[in-house]
Amino acid sequence: MGLDPVEVWNLTPFEFSQYVKGFEARLQDEYRQMRYNAWMTEALARTKKLPKATTYIDPPVKKEKVYMSREEQEQQLAEIVAEFGE
Repeated sequence: MGLDPVEVWNLTPFEFSQYVKGFEARLQDEYRQMRYNAWMTEALARTKKLPKATTYIDPPVKKEKVYMSREEQEQQLAEIVAEFGE
């Protein structure tokens, strides 16, 4: 679990039980991920035509740049100065 004996003895029983629950949840999540990876590996190995990777992996979302006019920038700056002062 990654605890030194000294750390274990410094925990209350409740803190230790919470630590154990978190450790078990992490192990279960890792096991679920391993099962998913195994299933996907075998499923893709059995396909005759490999689908595109973007079918399974989300492409990065492109954020549009926000362009502001000079007047909008000055107004926003004035609002910030009014709120926080100079």
